Amino acid sequence: LPISQTLQVTGQQFFLVQDSQGNILIDPATGQPVVLAQNIFSLSDDEFIRKRGQLTFGVNTARSDVVLSAYNESRDYLLSKTSEDVLGATASWNWKFGWRTHSLLGASWERRNPSGTDGHDDLWTTTLSLIRAIARDTSASVSYSHIARSSFQSSLTYDENRLTVQLVKKF
Repeated sequence: LPISQTLQVTGQQFFLVQDSQGNILIDPATGQPVVLAQNIFSLSDDEFIRKRGQLTFGVNTARSDVVLSAYNESRDYLLSKTSEDVLGATASWNWKFGWRTHSLLGASWERRNPSGTDGHDDLWTTTLSLIRAIARDTSASVSYSHIARSSFQSSLTYDENRLTVQLVKKF
């Protein structure tokens, strides 16, 4: 039963609003920096230090693999001087139902609690994939995902349906 804790610096892009002296503006209602845009490549980088505890349990049989995982994480952002706590869980079932063919059913939930706010974000994801090995170095897959996010900031609430088709060739 593996238990792990990691410390990691990870990049995330933000475009924060600053005053004429270069100070980051703080939203008085939330106490958080005013974010003009988030996760837009090359506008601004905010690095965070991550402390994570994770518990994972897996069961393997001849045709199936089931993995359950839960984690708790704290993130301290270096530039914006904010922090957040993240709690999450994942579950997946990989079923090898035919020669060279398997399916993957997965679900995850994540709750982000930014410091200085009374609100939180919930992110729910479900995925169903069908994967086929065409040759030893080539595979094809089709995946459907549904992602739902509910946020204390209504502009960040959304539902997404995604269909992905891949052909992978290893060289």
